[in-house]
Amino acid sequence: MISEGLSCDSTAMLPPALGISVSIYNKEGKEQEVSAETPIWIDPLNEADFRVEFPDLESKKLENLGSCDHEDAAPTECISWGVTDVMGLAL
Repeated sequence: MISEGLSCDSTAMLPPALGISVSIYNKEGKEQEVSAETPIWIDPLNEADFRVEFPDLESKKLENLGSCDHEDAAPTECISWGVTDVMGLAL
């Protein structure tokens, strides 16, 4: 699960949700990307922690993997994640 703090944009008209992707790189540098979306509500001018479940991702694939170095052009044996879509929220 991925956890992060966010704040809410009180002018949002859409149901608030986040799209998150996780990229896993094996020792050959091959990338496996999985994505998920999660609903989230945060009171205006507040913040909250959130969790995203990835039903297509086996937790064993994450064992012994560190975070990818963002400056590495050819990452191997690491994991990275990012926000792919923000609906009704301001980050």
